[in-house]
Amino acid sequence: MIINETTDPRLFKFTTIQDFPIADFRLHDFLQIRDGGTDNQLVWDYTQRLQNGVQLPPIKLARVGTGIFLYDGFHTFTARTKSDETTTHLTVELLDALDLTFDEVRYLAFAANNSHGKALKERERFQMFKAYIRANQHTRGTLHVLKTYSQIAKDLGKSKTTIFNWMKKYHPTIAARMTGDGLSHKSGGGLHKVKRDLATDFTDKAMSMLKDIALMTALDSEDGDKLRVKAIEMCQEIIEKLEATGARSPEANF
Repeated sequence: MIINETTDPRLFKFTTIQDFPIADFRLHDFLQIRDGGTDNQLVWDYTQRLQNGVQLPPIKLARVGTGIFLYDGFHTFTARTKSDETTTHLTVELLDALDLTFDEVRYLAFAANNSHGKALKERERFQMFKAYIRANQHTRGTLHVLKTYSQIAKDLGKSKTTIFNWMKKYHPTIAARMTGDGLSHKSGGGLHKVKRDLATDFTDKAMSMLKDIALMTALDSEDGDKLRVKAIEMCQEIIEKLEATGARSPEANF
């Protein structure tokens, strides 16, 4: 699925415009998708617009786990706080869905930056492709049916040939499953093939969740402390279950 109002209503059903305390959201490098970080010239341009009475669009926030993070509008945020250092609240577009992952929000950051503001560089477009795959946007529906190269190219604004080459080089497993219509028609697949593909999708989702846990536990806050304790408890439970089933030797170093 591609993240949009039609196929993923989570992202629009729970989106609101509101005045939001600056102290209640965080900036994270993982969601700052511009090469080189903040463009000082762009911040200066935005600051001049604000001083001339031009209204800039709301910055965009999203909830991931227990935290709320800025994912679009880093330059606008910097310009607003520089132009008025007494500001405590900003008008924001808050996406407060229940189960977003950092990978999904990172892709949203690329998609938002690709639709407005400073044009994405070629390297940033490649990073957008990587984020697109990690957020499972190359599939559609509950069975995670693969999209075609043409559909993916349209989603990302790149040529079909470029997407084919990137997929073949950086995601050969996915490329091997794709044909013209995004489905595998190789003989001998059947139900076993579907199960294997679903297992791969679940593995990717699990890895994404582990990445989220790692990012969240790095927070220097009370929430981070709670998550660290919970993460340790969960890891200990997993180890005990693996040892009980014989899937992990007690002598293993992980």
